[in-house]
Amino acid sequence: VLVLSACNISTLSLVKLKQCLIMFQPDNMINRKTSVKIHEQGGVFLKTKHRTGREYNTQRVSGLWLVYIGIVIFLAAMTGGTLLMQPFVIGIGYAAGYILIFGLPYVHRKLAYGENTKFQNMMDNISIIFLVVFCTLCGFVIGFSDLRLLWLSVFLVVGLHFFGFYFSQGRLMLWLGLLTVLNAIAGILLIDIPFLVFAAIDAFLKFTIGIRMLFLKKQPIIMTSASEKQSK
Repeated sequence: VLVLSACNISTLSLVKLKQCLIMFQPDNMINRKTSVKIHEQGGVFLKTKHRTGREYNTQRVSGLWLVYIGIVIFLAAMTGGTLLMQPFVIGIGYAAGYILIFGLPYVHRKLAYGENTKFQNMMDNISIIFLVVFCTLCGFVIGFSDLRLLWLSVFLVVGLHFFGFYFSQGRLMLWLGLLTVLNAIAGILLIDIPFLVFAAIDAFLKFTIGIRMLFLKKQPIIMTSASEKQSK
């Protein structure tokens, strides 16, 4: 029950897996490239550089989710007692947050700058599958005899799954993944430090990076820089 409430609640996200049926097309992901064009304007030759890159249209929605989850994790750890993490806070918190943030179109309309590409959605779905599968395996392999190891292993898996969101959310996901993984490993190795310390750090990292993402502005995919002018 503990594992199902803490980990498998993520299966709510599997409603998005139908997008995985869409075959990957190379042009779904815009690679960063720089093209140079020379054109004439008013008797002057202009050389203009156009740089294209990925669009991260849903960063602010994900930022709100991270802020919310950071609060949920902190509250669950504070009320966990002998369970270390309160499963009812985790389960109800995840379910309610998912429905309110991802299920209702209002949040997406207010915070998103557009839609993800098919490739970005596919990578998100792969990351979610990874999360569900390996969190479930943590429950089966580790069991409930060592709750500290169980929860820290879940934190580790969650941290690893953030790397897959780099394609839709940008470099902040790499930092979040790296820091949460290191925190989980430190918690596994430094057994004399209370679990609550590492849970609080995990919550703080998610909350802080979530705040950063929540206030990101739209990143244009085309940056034009005027350059050399030559007389005709």
